[in-house]
Amino acid sequence: MSQDHPPTTRVEVSDFGPIVRADVDLRPLTVFVGPSNTGKSYLAMLVYALHRFATGSRIPAEDFRRSHKIDASAITEEDVEALEAWMLDVLASDRLDGFVPMPVSIASLIRPLLVRPQPLGKRLNAEIASCLGFADTKAVVRHGSTDGTTLAVQTWLPSTNFSNQLVEYRYSTGVAHDPSLTGDIPEAVPLGVTRRQRLYLSRVRYL
Repeated sequence: MSQDHPPTTRVEVSDFGPIVRADVDLRPLTVFVGPSNTGKSYLAMLVYALHRFATGSRIPAEDFRRSHKIDASAITEEDVEALEAWMLDVLASDRLDGFVPMPVSIASLIRPLLVRPQPLGKRLNAEIASCLGFADTKAVVRHGSTDGTTLAVQTWLPSTNFSNQLVEYRYSTGVAHDPSLTGDIPEAVPLGVTRRQRLYLSRVRYL
């Protein structure tokens, strides 16, 4: 395949259905080819579940907001003023790319919440089970596995130093332990909101 369009997202999965291990670079067109019963359908449905999860089809923002608390002692009056000014900038912005960057002082408060985004691990777990037609993801753990299913999603994003930075989220679930989701977001990756998130921010501001 041509290297003119390098992959922006990689999915690594182990002990998932019949798959012992898979490492796939997702591109605008990705085709799975191989013998029957090797896990092609499992992998395709996993990618579909990740897409649904990432686009927020089953992730109520209210659940995320209620389950995360910022330590009030870490917030200064300057932080509050910066947040207010940033929210006004978000609502007034007409940037064509739809992305409004977050001030460093605000990003430093938000970034730790994105590293362990619970209860989103449970929601991803439910999404995977639903897309594969199972009541629980315990059914997708490869027979004989003692560690359970693990999944890593890696995405290359632009950073503040004009180079791409690798953002990674890792999900795991097993017969004997609950699902978990953890993230690794480099400090150089800017945080912000997109155009479609502005309506939510306007509601938050006037609560």
